[in-house]
Amino acid sequence: CGVPAIKPIISGYARIVNGENAVSGSWPWQVSLQTSSRSHFCGGSLINNLWVVTAAHCGVTTAHTVVLGAYDRSLTTEATQRIAVGRAFRHPNYNSQTIINDITLIKLATPATYTSRISPVCLAATVDVFNGGERCVTTGWGYTSAAVQVTPSRLQQASLPLLTTANCQSYWGTNIKDTMICAGASGVSSCMGDSGGPLVCQRNGAWTLAGIVSWGSSSCSTSTPAVYARLIFMLSPGCGVPAIKPIISGYARIVNGENAVSGSWPWQVSLQTSSRSHFCGGSLINNLWVVTAAHCGVTHPNYNSQTIINDITLIKLATPATYTSRISPVCLAATVDVFNGGERCVTTGWGYTSAAVQVTPSKLQQASLPLLTTANCQSYWGTNIKDTMICAGASGVSSCMGDSGGPLVCQRNGAWTLAGIVSWGSSSCSTSTPAVYARVTALRSWVDQTLAAN
Repeated sequence: CGVPAIKPIISGYARIVNGENAVSGSWPWQVSLQTSSRSHFCGGSLINNLWVVTAAHCGVTTAHTVVLGAYDRSLTTEATQRIAVGRAFRHPNYNSQTIINDITLIKLATPATYTSRISPVCLAATVDVFNGGERCVTTGWGYTSAAVQVTPSRLQQASLPLLTTANCQSYWGTNIKDTMICAGASGVSSCMGDSGGPLVCQRNGAWTLAGIVSWGSSSCSTSTPAVYARLIFMLSPGCGVPAIKPIISGYARIVNGENAVSGSWPWQVSLQTSSRSHFCGGSLINNLWVVTAAHCGVTHPNYNSQTIINDITLIKLATPATYTSRISPVCLAATVDVFNGGERCVTTGWGYTSAAVQVTPSKLQQASLPLLTTANCQSYWGTNIKDTMICAGASGVSSCMGDSGGPLVCQRNGAWTLAGIVSWGSSSCSTSTPAVYARVTALRSWVDQTLAAN
């Protein structure tokens, strides 16, 4: 996500009001929401092949159409995809008076097909920080002047600075809430018709959706900031931040283990048989889905039990989980995340604390352990180690049988992020040989596709 095949060219002085044309195809997540007469009324952002995010105040219904891959709307020869709105989910707490929670999710009637001109934007994580002064980009076909209410044919773009909440409140007072983010007031502005479209900022080389065009000056003043719905407040409750803080010893081992603080790894699940016997771990990634290892049961379509590649399974819960101080999701590693050799991460589970004594502990165990580079891990395991795997341990620390499917988590921006899924290792659970985990960055696209399709 967030990496256009066609690169944008951005001027620091670009304005949507009195605008600058974008490079055709360079913002491949931008959609045009249109009426039955093909009139553009709002923008939106493709977040996967089945879902688009836009503003609640756009009032999207199943009578509307989502147009993907558009650039010059005056042309009939563009390779666009026109897809009906399957369902529209407006935020239940949207308030048309205060314009808080100004977000709607659109489920497409049929999946979009990715091309060089159609691909998703990355979603901001709940832990992402967007600082005042950071330059981001907004795009759309909104009016280039409030006085002349005509939408441009070609997609417009603007590079514009973010404002702190305090700075924005100096313009808009108490109308500005924590669920909003402001940008502009620098000769740059969004305008009517841009509503619902993206405000994107770069993170690790990928464009990330930080805001949704929401409201601003009725005259589209370029000296007053435009206001955007802040994505990190719109998504599910914060991932990767336990209400009960873990206490981690650098010498902890699951083999000969250390008890975790009760409730401190709130995404950890125990998979059990009908007789309530624990057999594998797993990780809660939202209120309906758990991720675990394929060798625990139902499998990834390309799982290979001989080479143990693609060792991942997604479990859809029969009913949604209820979040509490002891139950909340882990963040998923993005495809662009990098986990370096030597970085210390944590694995948890109720696996055997010794291969010789095959008894699972009563209390959840945890281990702080270092990651290995692929080359270093191959020095132990040879060509068995593939790019879809990540290794950790070989330092007096190890996972063991029964930990399978459980998490390997690393911290990113103060939140615990799922980097790996306990997969395989030494049959003796040796603490001098690295354990092997399914690498989430390599499997993330499959996870996103599966969640979107189900």
